[in-house]
Amino acid sequence: MKNVLITMAVMSVLFSCGSAKKAAVPVQENAGQAPVAEENADAEPVEPVQTKSFADVPPAGEGKVGYSIDLFKKSCGIMSPSSNFMVSPVSAGIALSMLADGADGKTRKEIIDALGGESYSGMMLEPVGSVTLTSANSVWLHSGAEILPSYLETLSGNYGAIARVRDFNDKKVPGEINAWCSENTAGRIPSIVGSIDPSTILMLLNALYFKAPWSSPFNEENTYEEEFHGVNSDVKRPFMHRFAKMSYYEKDGYKAVRIPYQGGHFRMVVVLPPKGSDPKEAAIAADPSMFLQ
Repeated sequence: MKNVLITMAVMSVLFSCGSAKKAAVPVQENAGQAPVAEENADAEPVEPVQTKSFADVPPAGEGKVGYSIDLFKKSCGIMSPSSNFMVSPVSAGIALSMLADGADGKTRKEIIDALGGESYSGMMLEPVGSVTLTSANSVWLHSGAEILPSYLETLSGNYGAIARVRDFNDKKVPGEINAWCSENTAGRIPSIVGSIDPSTILMLLNALYFKAPWSSPFNEENTYEEEFHGVNSDVKRPFMHRFAKMSYYEKDGYKAVRIPYQGGHFRMVVVLPPKGSDPKEAAIAADPSMFLQ
């Protein structure tokens, strides 16, 4: 491989290159746009969620939970302490699994090991009730490059990935890729590619979009400014407020709550680290069991 680049913020992009003997590539068009769910104002009672035993959860670095925590920690390590960012372990995991399915031997093992020993191949993300959840995958191949048809069949069969052949030297191609990104994230991420490196011949893309109403909605009237304690300074920011019964966790000064979305199939975990602590250690210090259903 010449280079591998991953960019994540709900949308995950993976650049890679390889060679093969044949170049029969089916080209399809993606016509769908992720719908936007309407907020449901009907509040549901919030029930506490029983966590599994810590002994039942793989340590960080093993399994999808461990991989997700490790990804967050490493992302914190390369980002500026004063920056805000978002990473999607599922989106990155799908993109890396697509790459792994085109690799073999030691290379494939190293990719799977980085994913905590598990692949995201064949994972189908389905919306439940009022939840909007879509995942789209695509393969972009530089015109004239060769790729095994069997690999494209795997990407189509296991990930539903569409394939498009384009001249990466054409300055219009980044705009087409960005349009695909915007279409499959309901316009939330309108641009992900500025220019394409001349050495790139294959791009594997995953777009993940999620929107859901809270199980018990926050009252807009109870949103007001308070002091947020940042890494470098304190700033005034709008805070949502609500009194409710929900799962709570505390360990070594770290506090966390799980807030369910409508239907109870998905939950947000909010972790509050001790004042003055290193942000990249926040998820690592927490019991991984609180991330499980």
